[in-house]
Amino acid sequence: MTESELPRKLLSIDQANARLPLVRKIAADLVTQHELVTSLKERLSRIRRRKKSDRKSDALYDDELEQFEGELETAKARLDAFVGELADLGLEIVDPARGGIAFPALIEGREARLSWLPGEDEVGWWHETGEGLNARRSLLAESAGGDEPKSGDWQS
Repeated sequence: MTESELPRKLLSIDQANARLPLVRKIAADLVTQHELVTSLKERLSRIRRRKKSDRKSDALYDDELEQFEGELETAKARLDAFVGELADLGLEIVDPARGGIAFPALIEGREARLSWLPGEDEVGWWHETGEGLNARRSLLAESAGGDEPKSGDWQS
């Protein structure tokens, strides 16, 4: 059975919010690590461009490249570990640069994603499966009559 064939645990709003203390910590680490990986990739790119334009100093650039490539691999492994921690919780990374996290849920009878970003006090948004943060909708706006969602509207 492949990962996509495995049954996915769908979360209620309360279950998603209960995970937030741990998710906040992991998301903060994830954002920091993503910034490091991005920075190292940019530095490696600059070194490679300099190496191409200055063939006289290949040995110097080779040592520098090797050092940064090692740092990048270590940083990527740590980033993957944070992604794995969230996956173990049944969650998805929607935007690693901003720390956007998606919680699988059943909304109006179909699978969708509850959505959270660092700085938000609670899970208050959702989007369709496969959509990104730009497509987020308020949970309050989607409920009948603008009231808060009723417990039967959101299933786990």
